[in-house]
Amino acid sequence: MKKNKVLKDIKALITKTFADHEGYTQSEYRDIVDGAVYTGEDDPGQWSPNAVAVVHCESGIPSGLYDDTSDVQQMWIDIDEELRELGHDIFVEDINAAVKAYYKI
Repeated sequence: MKKNKVLKDIKALITKTFADHEGYTQSEYRDIVDGAVYTGEDDPGQWSPNAVAVVHCESGIPSGLYDDTSDVQQMWIDIDEELRELGHDIFVEDINAAVKAYYKI
């Protein structure tokens, strides 16, 4: 599994899933996502350097844990399922209410 492909797919799915929900156009939201989703080694918070991707669920990306809404939680479940359908064997860890890490299985 190539990290760049996983990262690209995660960013695309987050944008597709949450842009309208959060009140943005796809283009506007893509900028938010680009500033919040990193490879593990590039994550400025260094939450999980071995992760294929780290998502900071703040500043426009809802977490479902922090926001405590079941619709957002279901949206994250749908994103994770779509990633698997795209062929990514991943495990998702909610490091805390504002950070998710994706790992290769």
